Amino acid sequence: MNTLLKTGIGSTLATLAVAALGSLASPASAVSLTWNLQNVQFEDGGTATGSFQYDADTNTFGAVNIQVQGGDTGTFPTYTYDTFAFLDPTFRVAFANSSDLDPNDSGVRQLRLGTASPLTNAGGTFSLQLNLPGSNLECFNCNPIRFITGGSLTTNPLNPAPVPEPGTILGLLAFGSLGVLSRKSKV
Repeated sequence: MNTLLKTGIGSTLATLAVAALGSLASPASAVSLTWNLQNVQFEDGGTATGSFQYDADTNTFGAVNIQVQGGDTGTFPTYTYDTFAFLDPTFRVAFANSSDLDPNDSGVRQLRLGTASPLTNAGGTFSLQLNLPGSNLECFNCNPIRFITGGSLTTNPLNPAPVPEPGTILGLLAFGSLGVLSRKSKV
């Protein structure tokens, strides 16, 4: 019986070791950086502030929280964008408010930001490309419209928000269990 117990523990240890090594064979993690709007000004004196998260590897956006205020508040009252709308091949990203994404509504308000090159997971500062057609503006279905006259998107590459993959977590649990079981087998 003692041999069966040792064999059972041995096979359990072997199974855990294989699972741990398999999960660590391709350790990957998604990185979502927080991009901040910096010194974004509209031609009418209004400003845009706030941030959004973006992972360039997976091309996914999240945590959009961008506020516009000031300038011609009769036409463009204070507003908060909370939803990513689209990204096109010219590195232009558009934001909207989740309640405005009704395709039958012709008055959808959008904020479009464009850079000369794509945002990356390396972070840094990307100036808004002011001469990029159809970009760096705020509009209601593009009439009325106000253009951005300056600003940039910036992030701190030293502080990415890593998102561990399930395989990495499984590997850590397996190694922890392996240590506990090997210690019990010596007792």
